[in-house]
Amino acid sequence: MTAGVEVRDPEEWRNWLVGDAALEGSDARLFYGAALETMEAPGGQAMAAYVRALVADRQRELLEVYNKQALDLLERTRRQTLALVDDVSAEVTSGAPTEQILERLARIRANIVRDQSEPSRNDVR
Repeated sequence: MTAGVEVRDPEEWRNWLVGDAALEGSDARLFYGAALETMEAPGGQAMAAYVRALVADRQRELLEVYNKQALDLLERTRRQTLALVDDVSAEVTSGAPTEQILERLARIRANIVRDQSEPSRNDVR
């Protein structure tokens, strides 16, 4: 074939010729890129356009999942933060000693720092 790629197996040669497989020792990325440009997809369109459409669809699906998870996390964080602020505000309003309130805030902070490696934990009290 070339100075760097030699083909002795007829099956390997056939697979390369029809665009099914890159030759060992060749640049597979270039081979598959060229194969995608010339092959036809099930609907008769160029395979490259078909693959791009499939990838774009999958990207949209993944982005939707990511956005939903991000919004869920934001809402859960917002609820937890408001609950903590309400709890500490209630302690302040009740006239709890400053030391007790500071200890409570220190525990909350320690739980938040500790829970960074355990995102599924919800108890910050």
